[in-house]
Order: sequence, then C-alpha cells, then structure tokens
Amino acid sequence: LELAGWTVDYHCLDPENGFALDPVAVAAKLSQGFDLLFFCNPGNPTGRLYSRAEIQGVYDACAEAGCFLALDEAFMDFCEEHSAMKLLPAAGDWLILRSMTKFFGFPGIRLGYSIAPERVTARVKRLLPPWSVGTLAQAAGLAALADTGHSRLTLDYVSAERARLTVRLGALPGLKLFPGTANYLLLRLENGSSAASLQERLLPQLILIRDCSNFIGLDDSYFRIAIRTVAENDRLLAALNTAL
Repeated sequence: LELAGWTVDYHCLDPENGFALDPVAVAAKLSQGFDLLFFCNPGNPTGRLYSRAEIQGVYDACAEAGCFLALDEAFMDFCEEHSAMKLLPAAGDWLILRSMTKFFGFPGIRLGYSIAPERVTARVKRLLPPWSVGTLAQAAGLAALADTGHSRLTLDYVSAERARLTVRLGALPGLKLFPGTANYLLLRLENGSSAASLQERLLPQLILIRDCSNFIGLDDSYFRIAIRTVAENDRLLAALNTAL
C-alpha cells in the first residue's frame, strides 16, 4: 500500500482486555476518512477469534463510512463455522482472503483464494498476472481438499493439543498467555525479559519462537509459539520452564 502511495494507519486493540473489539471505536476511527480496512480473524499473532456478530458490526461501520472491508481469514480453517463468507451481503464492498497453506501445512506452495461479490472479483481479475496459480499448487490444493480425513484429524488434534498447552503454559512463572483459536498461541513475558533474549537462549536447543516485537501495537515482551507435535511441544515446555 505504501509503495502504491497510500497512507497507512492502525487501530490497535488493547492486550489488557484480551484484544477485545469495540465496534463503536472502530466506527469512530473510520469516520476520520479511510478507504480500506484490513481486519484479521482469527487475529494474528493474537489468536483472538471475533464472532460473526462482531464482524457484522465491523462491516456495518465500514458501510456507514464508505470504506471497503478486506477480511483476512487465513487461519479460519481451524474454526470454519465462524467464517463471514455467508454473512456479508452479495452487493457489498468487501473481500475475504483465505490461505490453504496454513491449515494444510504446505507453506512453500503459496496457494490461496478470495471470496467477494462478482463485481469485486471482476475488478480483481483485471489486476492479476497471467498464470497466478501454477500447476503444482493446483494439484496440491485439489489433493488437500479431497483428504477430508486429514482435515478432521487436524481439527481434533490441534484443538486438544492447544488446550493442553494452554493449561501447561498458564502454569509457568513469568508468562501471560492469551487464549487462541488457531494453531498458535501468543504469550507475554512478565519478568522484564525480552522475547529476543528468550529466543537467543532457546536457539541452541533448536527451538525457535516468534519474536512479535515487530507487530504494530506489541512490544519486545511478546512472542508466539506454534502448536506442533506432542513431543516437540513437551520439549518447548521443558525449555521454557528452565529459561524462566
């Protein structure tokens, strides 16, 4: 957006109330005169899931302000029933962005899609390069969609392991855990240390956490972890317990 000459601003949510969304505050922000709002649900890196009613409130605020809504649902596969794809009006100014590489676990393929009213997709198509999705990505996408058993197992596993990690991480000293709904969790160091220094202490054990200090609205005490295998998660828990 900046390369295209746009001015970019941010509407930061408050970590002290769990990054809760206030549609009134969003409407007040949009009333300042914005053309386009990007909103991520579930939030990244927060993992916060916003209800369909909250998303409806965001869309209504955008419609009132004459602002286009780009809704990033890259991690919505982990909680599909909350998607806004059947919520937003067919004639509205909106676009939903979806990624297939998060849930299905093949990030190198770079495959995603969008959902929007027909007049919006017609405009987007005029801007796309030729052959935007290669043969390999198409084959991987079709295979992933056909493997319903893998999808079911993924949902069950991530849900159970995320719940276990939430309990175990919540018991560690000097950490604040933010509940999440995707395949990652956001944490904050409460002992005055930085995520960068913790990352440095864990690297010799071949454990890499995501330093979240470069996310607008977060400081150097925040980091994100992934929901991985039970063995890998147990290694992380043991390493964090020692480091803290």
